[in-house]
Amino acid sequence: MIITFLLIFQLTFSIFEDTEKMWKVLMSVKYKYYKDAYVPQFTEDIKAYDGKIITLKGYIYPLEEASKHSIFMLSYYPVSMCFFCGGAGPESVIEVNAKTPIAHSSKPIMVKGKLKLNKVDKERVFYILLSSELVQ
Repeated sequence: MIITFLLIFQLTFSIFEDTEKMWKVLMSVKYKYYKDAYVPQFTEDIKAYDGKIITLKGYIYPLEEASKHSIFMLSYYPVSMCFFCGGAGPESVIEVNAKTPIAHSSKPIMVKGKLKLNKVDKERVFYILLSSELVQ
């Protein structure tokens, strides 16, 4: 029983550590403000994850008022510090497109999906997570 607990704890800690590393990679992007838009300059490290399945932990920022969301922003930072509300930058949020709607929560959630880098559509953020699902 203790061994099972330790294995579950180690796996949970490992996933959390991996999401922290992933956010660190994503937030290393440099960007310029050009013609009323932020333009990302993706590094080779970031480009290596384009089209890959990644897992991130963060806070839901709904785009509309509802109890469940299929499309929303996920932020590394809580609401008080987010890109839209506080002092963080555009590198700290990702658009999530969920396979099935995810219930709103004020606590951090973990999602996994296919990363798409966005350098051309100035109406969207730098990162988009496609076919996302909640990680329990």
